[in-house]
Amino acid sequence: MQKWKTILLLPALWGLGVLQAQGLRQDSLRRIWEDAGKAPVERLSAAQELARSFDKAQADSAIHYEALGLELARAVGNDTFQARLLYDLGIDYGFAGNMKTAQATLKEYLSLAMAIKRTHQLPLAVFHISYTYALTDDVDALEGYLDTIIPPLEALITDTLQLVSLYQDAGQGFSVSGKYPQCIYWDLKALNLLEQVSGSGKEKMSIYNSLGYSYCMMESTAKAEEYTRRSMQLARRFQDTSLIISNFDLLSQNEVFRGNYEQALAYIDSAIALGRQVKAERPGLQGYRGRILIFLGRAEEAIPILQETLEYYESNAILNDWRAYICAQLGLAYLQLQQYERAIAYGRKGLEFAQGLQKESMENYEVLYKAWEALGNMAAAYDAYNSYITYRDSIVSERNAQLAVRLELENEFQRVRFRDSLQMARQNLERELAFQQQLSRERANRNIFIAVGAVVFLLAIGLGSRLRFIRQTQLALAEKTRQIEAEKEKAQASERAKQQFLANMSHEIRTPM
Repeated sequence: MQKWKTILLLPALWGLGVLQAQGLRQDSLRRIWEDAGKAPVERLSAAQELARSFDKAQADSAIHYEALGLELARAVGNDTFQARLLYDLGIDYGFAGNMKTAQATLKEYLSLAMAIKRTHQLPLAVFHISYTYALTDDVDALEGYLDTIIPPLEALITDTLQLVSLYQDAGQGFSVSGKYPQCIYWDLKALNLLEQVSGSGKEKMSIYNSLGYSYCMMESTAKAEEYTRRSMQLARRFQDTSLIISNFDLLSQNEVFRGNYEQALAYIDSAIALGRQVKAERPGLQGYRGRILIFLGRAEEAIPILQETLEYYESNAILNDWRAYICAQLGLAYLQLQQYERAIAYGRKGLEFAQGLQKESMENYEVLYKAWEALGNMAAAYDAYNSYITYRDSIVSERNAQLAVRLELENEFQRVRFRDSLQMARQNLERELAFQQQLSRERANRNIFIAVGAVVFLLAIGLGSRLRFIRQTQLALAEKTRQIEAEKEKAQASERAKQQFLANMSHEIRTPM
């Protein structure tokens, strides 16, 4: 029994040990930071590591040490640590909910990083800045900011895949804010750039997924399905389970817009089953499943699913839009069961979470006006209906405007793409011409080399023949000279013999017998 108690206590003891070790490490880093006798670089490194040791819930503590470290980095003129601490500080301001300060800090980081050519985190900085525009309800200003900042970033970033990330990240704020045409524009820009990179399937599948989502939210179901299926094909090839689940989710939502609820349910069930299989369940999928069940007239089955999903989001105190959405679905479910008081309770609760969000507010006002009408409270029903119509008309108007903007941006993108294609074709032709000219020069040089080689070869042959003739002549001359010398020796010997004979004869003649 004692053995089993020990085994059961092991996870808790392990967690306690980890926390104690983390606390000791933080104390050590804090002492290094507070020791003014240490080198500035050592203190700055300690401040950054200490700030990063805090979790999201302790963002204020992280901000404290990042701000102190930034002050020291500026004092000693250490640009590298200034950039690192500015980036971390901007992120932690975001975790703390101070989006305006987060945006200003990240912009300061971006300027410094560009100045010192610290390029590896530039797309991520743009990603977070884009989000801050969305979360401060200032997304209309994002387009102007991107027009200003993207060109110098394009000039600085030389890696194609990093540029692709930059374009994708730039459009995220538009996606969060429901400005889907602008998000589509940046995704298409990234996709166009990827066409120049071989083996870029992994990057393409996430862009296809993003395009599928944007078109789905705009209820452009044909386009949504086209891009989602492209993403699904690549996700299956690369065995990206998370993206497969996301694509099933998108296909399900797309079928809801088409009114094919049975097919929508099949897709969402596939997503949920795969999530369970890999232990990566997503509560939001259950929320979508509950909505589909309501469309199928299965409200009793939907209610416990939706209530469990709502409890999850309420326990985490996150994502008001999701809480408002789930409340609206519960309201619709109770309307279907003719439990109007409960429907009203969830409609009111949903409006508190919606805080002016158009789609979520519209759905909750729809619940309220239908419930009040069923209860015979026409005054309350009329007020709720007016609010419902206001939000609905605003959404329809915005959707029509988005369609116009989408077409305009797609046309602009096609013009830019056509211009880029012409420029690329021109560059290819120029390269081909330069290659042909180089090839012609090489051919001419080769021909000259061959001609010179042939002349040299012929000269070598002629010279060899000449040298051989001269050698033969020299040998013949030497032989003749030798023969002449021999004949000369013979002649001289004969002459000496003759002289000797004449001398002897002369002596004989002078001497009497």
